[in-house]
Amino acid sequence: MSPRAGLVINPWAWANARWPDRRRALARAFAPLGEVVETEDAAALPAIFRRWRREGRDLVAVCGGDGTVHAALNALVGAWGPTLPRLLLLHGGTFGVTTRGCGTTPVRLVEALAAGAPVRTRRVEPLCVGDRLAFTFGLGLFADLPAEFVRRGARGPGAVRALGATTVASALVGGRLAARMLRGWEGIARCDGRPRGAGHLAGLYAAALDTRLPLPASWGAPRPAGHVRVLTVDAWPGALRTGLVALGRPDVAVHLDTVRVVEVSPSRPAFYMVDGELAPLDGALRISAGPVLEVVVVA
Repeated sequence: MSPRAGLVINPWAWANARWPDRRRALARAFAPLGEVVETEDAAALPAIFRRWRREGRDLVAVCGGDGTVHAALNALVGAWGPTLPRLLLLHGGTFGVTTRGCGTTPVRLVEALAAGAPVRTRRVEPLCVGDRLAFTFGLGLFADLPAEFVRRGARGPGAVRALGATTVASALVGGRLAARMLRGWEGIARCDGRPRGAGHLAGLYAAALDTRLPLPASWGAPRPAGHVRVLTVDAWPGALRTGLVALGRPDVAVHLDTVRVVEVSPSRPAFYMVDGELAPLDGALRISAGPVLEVVVVA
């Protein structure tokens, strides 16, 4: 690969901050490929990307967590224009829903590319969530769990697992923690015009990339161009509070749809999860497929 690439590292993303030596090793490995910039300031990204576009760089790498990738993706679209460079996502954050798809450590992957390994890409359509692009979107329990994680000020995958275990235990005994986090979402949700949740939706999740979440096996099947794969969980409110969901109660329904448009409208102000970040939802929101990206994958 010619040195026409650029790497942005968020030094304060969880894994990058915890293992600075590995972060520095990544920067050294990437040096033969192009420029390395460390910044925690998302506002600096548009200027960096505009300069890289003028310099003719055709690959942009991002090392950080899901929030870092989200900020970089939207800055890239605004700075680069309709024809985007290839995108390389390198894990450096907490959970890494979008970045762990590489299947190897960032340093090893970059060393292989610097040594001349072929750059293989996969065409990915990110989600168009309102006026921004994202790789993941969640309502209900898919937003309440991250919100509780943020509220506690926790960091790291160990804290994620601990919160999940505590939530399950609370749900099984009808505890207040599960009642607060798994209260679901009230409003109107439609998938290609078909209603979901009957006013109370336990959870809704959509993703443009393969994730490490325990989703149905058919989730990874190819989806038609211009479509979004969405998982919805319907349940009456008491089921989540008493833990009957965990016991497989039949009045909990799970739907996996491949649709063109998801529309949600809350009956009261709420929030949603987008690439690990929380955003307020106080009006109607539309989710559809976005422009095609070329995302680098392991050969």
